[in-house]
Amino acid sequence: MTGQQSIDAPLFPASSAQRQLWFLEQIYPGRPLNNLNVELRPAAPLRPDALRAALTALVDRHEALRTTFHHQRDGSLHQAIAPRAGEVDLAVSDLRDLTGEQARDRLAELRQRDAAALFDLAAGPLLRVRLVYLPGNTQVMILVVHHIVADATSIGVLTEDLAALYAHAAEGTDPGLPPLRIQYLDYAVWQQKKQEQAKAAESLEWWRARLADLPTVELAPGRRRPTEALDSGGWYAEDWDAAFVQDLRAVARTQATTLFTVLLAGYAVLLNRYTGGSDLPVGTPVLGRPTAELRRVVGLFVNMLVLRMDVSGDPSFGELLARARRTVQDALAHEDTPFERIVSAVARSRTPGVTALFQVGINMVPVPPPAPAGRPAFLSEGTEFSNGTAKYDLFLTFNERPDGGLQVVVEWRRGLLADRSARGLPRQLRRILSGALADPRTPVTALPVADPDGADLGGVDPGGAEPAVATDDPARGPGAGLPADERTTSAAPHPVPPIERPRIGLPPLEQVEEVLADAFGRVLGHPSVDRTTSFFALGGDSVASLRLVGLAAEAGLEILPSDVFLHQSVAELARAARLPAAQVPAAREHGSGRWHDREEDDPATEPPGDGAPADAPHEPGGPDRSGSTGTGPAGPVTTDVGGHRASDFPDSGLSQDQLDRMMARLAAASARPHPGDRPS
Repeated sequence: MTGQQSIDAPLFPASSAQRQLWFLEQIYPGRPLNNLNVELRPAAPLRPDALRAALTALVDRHEALRTTFHHQRDGSLHQAIAPRAGEVDLAVSDLRDLTGEQARDRLAELRQRDAAALFDLAAGPLLRVRLVYLPGNTQVMILVVHHIVADATSIGVLTEDLAALYAHAAEGTDPGLPPLRIQYLDYAVWQQKKQEQAKAAESLEWWRARLADLPTVELAPGRRRPTEALDSGGWYAEDWDAAFVQDLRAVARTQATTLFTVLLAGYAVLLNRYTGGSDLPVGTPVLGRPTAELRRVVGLFVNMLVLRMDVSGDPSFGELLARARRTVQDALAHEDTPFERIVSAVARSRTPGVTALFQVGINMVPVPPPAPAGRPAFLSEGTEFSNGTAKYDLFLTFNERPDGGLQVVVEWRRGLLADRSARGLPRQLRRILSGALADPRTPVTALPVADPDGADLGGVDPGGAEPAVATDDPARGPGAGLPADERTTSAAPHPVPPIERPRIGLPPLEQVEEVLADAFGRVLGHPSVDRTTSFFALGGDSVASLRLVGLAAEAGLEILPSDVFLHQSVAELARAARLPAAQVPAAREHGSGRWHDREEDDPATEPPGDGAPADAPHEPGGPDRSGSTGTGPAGPVTTDVGGHRASDFPDSGLSQDQLDRMMARLAAASARPHPGDRPS
C-alpha cells in the first residue's frame, strides 16, 4: 500500500489501547517493539498479481489497515481512515538461483529486515507483505503489521480473509465473505461511551484496590537492572507432548478450572523460586471482543489484565491452584476496564526500563480453526517470529497444537536473563507441574525444579547477562546463582519504592523551570508544583504527558514524551529541555490561560547576569548544574531563610549555588506573593 494522505480524512478519537501503544512508541522511539511478524507458507505457489489484488481487497475490507494516527496539541490522539486502499505494495524476492543453505540465510536476513523496519504511524501504511521464492518451487510470505491496528486474533482473521480473496482473484470464485456491518472505529466509540457509565467507575475502583502497593518482579534480585539496550530480546520454543498436556487438563477438570489456570499456578511457583517473592503480578492478554460480530474484524481489541498471584504461606499446589482460579475469575469479571485507565488509576511511580504494573506475563493461544469445508487450503504453516526485541522481562506463550500438545514459547530481555537460563524455563516448569500431578498436596516449596541429572541451566553466556537460577533449596534464597558480589543480602523481594507525595517548598530556580512548573500545574491541576516531585507521583499519566509536551511547545520548549518518562521532575526535565538558540521561553500567569513576556524581576531578589546570587563570585559557565553535594569547607550550610534551611534538602541534587538561589527566592516569596502561589 502506498503512503496515505489520510490526514485529510476526518479525525476520530483513538481507542484506549491505541493511545497506550502510541505512547509507548514515543517513549521508545526507533525500536520495533510493537511489530507483529508472521511467516506464512502457502500450500501451493501463489501468483504475485493475484496476491497483490487480494491484499488490496483485504485492506479495503478492514478499515484498521487504512488507519493512521495523529497527535493533537491538547494531548489527544486521533485516528484517520483513508477512504480506499489504492494498490498495495507487495515486495517480491526470488531466491531460486541460490543453494539451499544460501537461500535459508538470505530468507533469515529478509525476515529480520522486514520485522525490524519501523512504521510511520502518521503516514502509513501499517502493513507490509513480501513474497519469497525459494529453491524447489516453494514460497514463503512474510507479513508484518503494527500492533496498533491488529492483535493476534486479527492475524488469524487476516489470513482467513486473504485465502478467500486470493481464490477470488486467482480463479474468480466467490470469496464468501459477508460485508462487515461494524468496524474497529465503531468499537472505539462504543468503548469510550461505556467507560463513562457508573459500572466502569466501580470496576476501576476494584482494580485500584486490587493492585494497591504492587511490587516489581525482579528476575535477578541481587543485580542492578540495566538501562541500556534493555529491549534486546531472546526467543525460544519447546514442544510438550499431548499425553503430558492431557494429564494437565485432567487436573484442571477435577479442580473445576482450566488448563490456563494450571499453567499459571505452575508459572507462579517457578517465579517464586527465581525471585523469592510471594506477591507476583503476572500480565495476561484477553480477547476484548465482547460480541461475535467483532471476531471477524481486524483491530487492536486485546486488553491486558494483571493477575496478582499469592504464593505466601507455602500452600500446597492444590491450594495455590484454588487461589489462581479465584484470581482469574475476579480479573475476568472486570476485564472491560482498559489497561491504560488501570495504569493511571493505580498511580504508581514510573521507572525507565520497567513496564507498568507487571514485568512478567503469560498467554495461551487456541488451535486455529480449520479451513472452511470445500475451500482448498491456502496455508500449510504459519508461524509468528521475533525481531530481536522484548517488551517484557519474561513472557511465556502456550500455543495449542492440533495433536493436543503445546508449544511453549519463551520471550525474555537479554539484559536481565541469560539465554541458557531462559531456554531452561520450559523444562523447569514441566518438572514443577509433573511434581504437582504426582501429588497436588505437595507444598510448593517441595516441588522439584532443578533437573535430576544436575544439568546446569545457569551457564554464563558470552557477552550476555549472568544467569538467574531457580533452586530446589529454598534456603539458598533468590539470586543464589549470581556472582557473590551481586547477590542481595536479603531474601526479601525488592518492592517498588513508595510513591513520593507532592511536597511544597522547592520552587523553580530558573525561567525554564518556571515554565515547566506552570505547565505541570495546568495539566495536573496543582496550583504550585515542587521542582523535585515526579510528574507521575503528582497524578500524571501517558495522556497527561502528551498535553505537557504540547504546552511546552507553545512556550518554545522542545521536549518529547520520552523525556517526561526519563526526566520526571521539573528540575530534571528542565535540564533535558531543548530550545532554539537565543530563544527565551515566555512565562505565563498561572490560571490565566495566557502567556506573556516576563516582567523585570525585583533586583533585590533576582540574581544578576548569569543568575548567580548578587553577593556570590561569578564563575565561568554559569551556575553549577552538576548535582554536587554543596558542602563547603565548614560542611553543609544551615542558614535559616524563610523558615527553610539548605540542610533540609540533602537529596535534592542541588549545588550550594543553587541552594543559595532557592533560599533567596523563598525569602522573596514570603514578602511578595507570586501569582501562581496558593492563597494562605
